[in-house]
Amino acid sequence: MIVNNKEKFLKRIWLYRSILFKFTEFETDTTDKEFRIIVEALNIKSRYKRIYFVIDNLCNQIDKYYKDCNLCKFKNNQCLCHRKQSLNYINGCCHKCIYQSTNGCTTKNFACKMFNCSYVRKKHKVLTYKDLPLLKALSPLQRLDLKCDYFSSIDEVALDLFWGPVYSIPRTLTRSIKTLFGRYKFTKKA
Repeated sequence: MIVNNKEKFLKRIWLYRSILFKFTEFETDTTDKEFRIIVEALNIKSRYKRIYFVIDNLCNQIDKYYKDCNLCKFKNNQCLCHRKQSLNYINGCCHKCIYQSTNGCTTKNFACKMFNCSYVRKKHKVLTYKDLPLLKALSPLQRLDLKCDYFSSIDEVALDLFWGPVYSIPRTLTRSIKTLFGRYKFTKKA
């Protein structure tokens, strides 16, 4: 099936994701790279591989958008927000994440990449969900889950979206509790 009208295609994408188009191969001859990626995503018939492809490409789009921008104004591993509040945290909002390393994040996470604190939002034009039409390659429930799955690896998020909310909600809560309590060092009072 040849598709070239991006707006029309995005309005019907819920139908194109359905079982009715399971064996349909979509083609486009447009030069719009964003649209070509959406079409490529729908041509991946393995549900898990499609979800992984979408997450990976969304993260790449976000990275490309912010490539030459030091959003958090890091100095000595502290962001502008934490310096102004005189907090001792390093690595900004990611200071509790298990995927944080000295070279930054070791995985791709859409929710983390889309999060921007009030300091950043005041100073920069930040991406919104509407700026990323590739999100429509996922179902509404998958999009909701993707937006809320912080501090997780791309593999964990892809599995959560693959299995659905009944599976992902307990997993996400468990990971959040581990992240919250796993980084604190409790000392016994004498």
